[in-house]
Amino acid sequence: MMAWGVLAAVNLSTYTASVALADSRPAYLRDVVVSRGIPASELVVGRRAAVWIDEAGGSAPLLLAVW
Repeated sequence: MMAWGVLAAVNLSTYTASVALADSRPAYLRDVVVSRGIPASELVVGRRAAVWIDEAGGSAPLLLAVW
């Protein structure tokens, strides 16, 4: 399932992020793994973000894109 939100925080040492989800009460996904295809210079807090969430729970959420 794709989820949309806003990049709230970034940890470049672990390449993880926190994303504030759109269309929900103040809900955050924390420790979201960031795709290595996204350059660190693009990971700016406040940018919109697309996150893939495995509904089966088999893997951690993955930040796929920022714009």
